[in-house]
Amino acid sequence: MNIETVLIRIRSYRRLNGLNASQLAARAGIADTTLRDMMNGKWNPTVKTLRLIEAVIPPEFMMNANDDDAPSDPACSGAVAAKADRGDDQHKAA
Repeated sequence: MNIETVLIRIRSYRRLNGLNASQLAARAGIADTTLRDMMNGKWNPTVKTLRLIEAVIPPEFMMNANDDDAPSDPACSGAVAAKADRGDDQHKAA
């Protein structure tokens, strides 16, 4: 999953759960300015910062969320979600 996809899913989680940046940042143990700058493209997050944020978001949401703010089918396996995230199509010739 690329950084842009992770940011979209973090934003989606906030919206779906009615959290503002300060609330999510507090739950993740980071400064709210860090989260705001990251979400506005003013700062590239470190892996550590992303992991802190992801720790407060259910793994199922991160794996199964669509990029349009709506989680996909919860029965969807991680492998299927990962394939969809990469845009792979196993039936197309390279």
